[in-house]
Amino acid sequence: YPLRRQRQMCIRDSNDSAARFSAKSQLEPSSPRMFTVEEMIQCVLDDKLAAGVIELSTYSKERATLQRVKKHPIGGMNIDEVTEEDCISFFRFLRSERHLAINTVRVSQLQIKSAYWTFIQEHKTKNNPMRYIKLYPKQRSLANAVTKTEYPQFHSAVKELKPGARYHVVVWLAFYTGMREAEIAALRWANVDLENGLLNITHSIGKDDTHHSQGKDTYIKLTKSKKRRAIPIND
Repeated sequence: YPLRRQRQMCIRDSNDSAARFSAKSQLEPSSPRMFTVEEMIQCVLDDKLAAGVIELSTYSKERATLQRVKKHPIGGMNIDEVTEEDCISFFRFLRSERHLAINTVRVSQLQIKSAYWTFIQEHKTKNNPMRYIKLYPKQRSLANAVTKTEYPQFHSAVKELKPGARYHVVVWLAFYTGMREAEIAALRWANVDLENGLLNITHSIGKDDTHHSQGKDTYIKLTKSKKRRAIPIND
């Protein structure tokens, strides 16, 4: 009886161990999923959007880097196999063949660097090819003022728009105030203070390229700075 009892206990322990191993193997895959650079960037962007870190317009704008890596071999490479030379080759491709500005390439550098850092923190990779790559220095944009030769050209073009027409007002608002296009598009009469000669800027138009095919690629949002400001207007 003691031997039979001991044998039954051993069989039960063996079955329990097998059951635990089976459950664990179902919860934890035997090998981690392999991501390409394109999938990594998409995954990080989706997580940021879901967490509310970025809004739809920023999400659509940052997808530009995703489109760029798709047109370069680095996009389909395994994130664990990408080297520093691969990244540098991609950035040179953006400058020499795509003829992108330094600030634009710098944005792609920052996104790829951020994506790799996020995946390292989440233990999805140990590789970090961006660790020792020096980012392009940020270029200061020069003031884009209208010159004396440009003003007559502008004035001549505006004459084709009839006074009182919707776009006649839009064009002159842009000229006199320097407002962003999306801010002008979001203006309502409630924003106009004719008595004090002010425009109260509170909202802007955001872009959502993910719904472009459905004709719902714009939405009302707060301004870029998320602050209310007043712009003086002339008579």
